[in-house]
Amino acid sequence: MQTASNLLCLFRSSPSRASLVKALRCTPESLLSWDADTVLASLTSLQELHIFQEDDDLDDPYRDLRTSQLLILSALPIKRLRLSGLRFRRFYHLHDLLCKLPSVDDLVFEFCISQNPKNMDIDVEDANWSTELGLLEKLTVAFGRDNWIFTDYLMRYQRQALKGLKDVCFSGAYSTNDYQRISDLLRFCQDSVRNLAIRYVQCSITWIDPSVLPIGRIETLKFDIDYCYETDRNPVQWWVSTFEEVREPGLLRSLYINVSGRCSKEKEYFWDEVDVSLSRDVFVHLETVKLFVEVSGMREILRRRLARLQSQGVLEVVEGLEAFGLF
Repeated sequence: MQTASNLLCLFRSSPSRASLVKALRCTPESLLSWDADTVLASLTSLQELHIFQEDDDLDDPYRDLRTSQLLILSALPIKRLRLSGLRFRRFYHLHDLLCKLPSVDDLVFEFCISQNPKNMDIDVEDANWSTELGLLEKLTVAFGRDNWIFTDYLMRYQRQALKGLKDVCFSGAYSTNDYQRISDLLRFCQDSVRNLAIRYVQCSITWIDPSVLPIGRIETLKFDIDYCYETDRNPVQWWVSTFEEVREPGLLRSLYINVSGRCSKEKEYFWDEVDVSLSRDVFVHLETVKLFVEVSGMREILRRRLARLQSQGVLEVVEGLEAFGLF
């Protein structure tokens, strides 16, 4: 992936080679500081664009790109857009950027916030909100404190774009409001989702309504169990309840679980329930159940407790947490 400074050097030394660049990582400021129109127009093969905010610039708001730059971007074959750490002053700045990239079908939104969260309804009067995104196939949302701008934007104004979602990843949900937004979004697109990852959510995963998870229709599921944050709400028991929602043969083929820490002895039996539930005939297509453990003792516990899955030849327990993300 090219950075803005590398790209500028490349363009100055050999303009024709810029047409070979497929991925670009840059800040809004760097886009505005170049002879950006000329450079961007040369990126005729650009497929991935990552716009991020530098850590030392987090107090500065996102600077809206010039209309000329947005028009040039709209003509490029960008399929994947990743926005990280941006502070949007107004909602229409986000809307204007997204709607100028009609070819994007893989959208990543990480730790971005609105400086004026009360302005969403006001902004509706200031922008052409009838403009719609293209159909998305992949969506990744990394939550953080007050990071609700993107999910609210999608659910209010871009529902049509969500109807074809196949791969969805949520991570770092911070509050009950975040989980409500996850539930709302999954409820809307649960018929199309085939690969689902819910990452780094600790025990508060139990705040999600299990009925919105399309366990019977997805093919790949990834999630975390973190015993370092144990509460009275047991996440393993919660996942069992979601598996029990499946009453007819489903599509689930692969299940990946990160297990951090070690569970107390009195809670080990919850894994027996996982074993019984996943061994039912409704999970006839299940080929892989892979668990990544942080504590060596958990490896033996899980192998013992998941005996049915072990006998079916689908279980694998390995030491060392996996930084798996989306698919």
